[in-house]
Amino acid sequence: MKDNKQILTTIVVAVIIAIIASIITGMVMSRSADLSPRYVKDINAHRCQGSEISSEVITKVLDLAKFGRGIHLKEGEKVYRNEFFVIPEEFYEVTSIYNSTMDFADDYVILKEVITGKEREFKATSEGKITGVTMGGKTYTIMYRGASTSPEEDRWIEIEYSQTADHAMMDLSICF
Repeated sequence: MKDNKQILTTIVVAVIIAIIASIITGMVMSRSADLSPRYVKDINAHRCQGSEISSEVITKVLDLAKFGRGIHLKEGEKVYRNEFFVIPEEFYEVTSIYNSTMDFADDYVILKEVITGKEREFKATSEGKITGVTMGGKTYTIMYRGASTSPEEDRWIEIEYSQTADHAMMDLSICF
């Protein structure tokens, strides 16, 4: 009888361990579809396409990815309000996209630098476009899209890096 009790206890413990492992594996697998590849070879600062990505940015990106947050790593991707994007050396959240019904001069985009928490407002330079945006020591253009009559959550931005040549696009997904 004692042997049967030990065997039953061992089986129950093994099943519990298998369930826990399945849950953990499921969480990792479900997130890897959103940000593939999802691993970091070296958590210390390293070079990705000639640009520094700090371990602090990498850690924060991976932390937020665990919670299913929209994180964009490629130039030209649609980034909606409350989603995130990574550029060399910095990591931003889109907090507001305002498109006036009257004049582009009233349009703006607000970005929050995730590591510092500092918000920056960028004013439109023409309809749907904000040029000369300096982030992380580089110059970008922010394209904002979505009708002024549409809800803010239906609008998005696209980041363009003027130093990419021809059809080459900045892609930081290899860093993760």
